[in-house]
Amino acid sequence: MAVCNIADIKILSEQGEKGESLPARVTDDLRFEVVLDVAEPLMQDVVFRVMYVVDASDPSKDVELESADIGAPGLPKGVMKFTLEASAPSRSTIEAGGGPFEVTGLYLSATYKAEEFCRVGYYVRHDYEDPSLTENPPETIEWSKLIRALSEPCVTKFLNAWDGPPLDLSSTEASVMDVLSG
Repeated sequence: MAVCNIADIKILSEQGEKGESLPARVTDDLRFEVVLDVAEPLMQDVVFRVMYVVDASDPSKDVELESADIGAPGLPKGVMKFTLEASAPSRSTIEAGGGPFEVTGLYLSATYKAEEFCRVGYYVRHDYEDPSLTENPPETIEWSKLIRALSEPCVTKFLNAWDGPPLDLSSTEASVMDVLSG
């Protein structure tokens, strides 16, 4: 049983004058509202990392955009909500992943005692806000006119020993507990 679950996650965006969500510019920070449900008190903090995928075939090239320890220390039983904010990936990071028009990934990794227990992933794409620029792109990329779009989240949960004895995760089936699409 998972002692700590991500009960909900939302991408926060800037609001227009009428309360509508505005598209995120390529340089805008990433902001997530996270709701954690802790079934039993935890002795240590939970660590959240926001990671940008540069090369899907090589996880060692993922770039950490932000890391945050959640707890004071440890986490009490109950539901808590917090905002996790990360800087946008740099232009050089986006270019290392094939450029702004290649679909790539971004994920939030939640760990306890250095063991990942949940990953929330998004596909990332960049487009010009003006459809005419998308149809007839300029020869050089106009970065100031790019917007970022994230897909619906894909949630993967992993087994974790939490504050108990270490788990035997010798088989692949035992390491991945549940895969949900949001």
